[in-house]
Amino acid sequence: MHGANVPHCGDLRLYARGRRRRSLTPMTIGPQHRLKALRAEIADDLARDEAELAAGPEGRAEDTTQSQHPADVASDLFERESRLTMDRRLRSELDTVDDAMRRVREGTYGTCQGCGRSIPPERLEALPQAVRCVECQRREEHQARI
Repeated sequence: MHGANVPHCGDLRLYARGRRRRSLTPMTIGPQHRLKALRAEIADDLARDEAELAAGPEGRAEDTTQSQHPADVASDLFERESRLTMDRRLRSELDTVDDAMRRVREGTYGTCQGCGRSIPPERLEALPQAVRCVECQRREEHQARI
């Protein structure tokens, strides 16, 4: 039996920083609807993270005086950098979803940009914004490491 916070392989839920991420809708609905739902979740997460970043330490009622311990300052700086990194990653993810929605409109969704074959439905279910089949993605990642 799986705990409430433990992802189940059939669940298709992604976790980041300890909170549930991207509860994908089943493939029984069209890719356009799945991508819209995914885009809405990412946009919500991005808005929440940006609001937290904008609030800064003052909005969290933290001590920001000169007497604050250097370790606390370092911890706050690390948290801010982590949030900025998450913000960039969410923006990139949003761009890939937007690109996938464009491919749906153009009729090229589900076609591998590497080899031109169909991307397996299992891959699109797990990663609706995929642009390559697994084989071509591996090849692409291998080339990037060289």
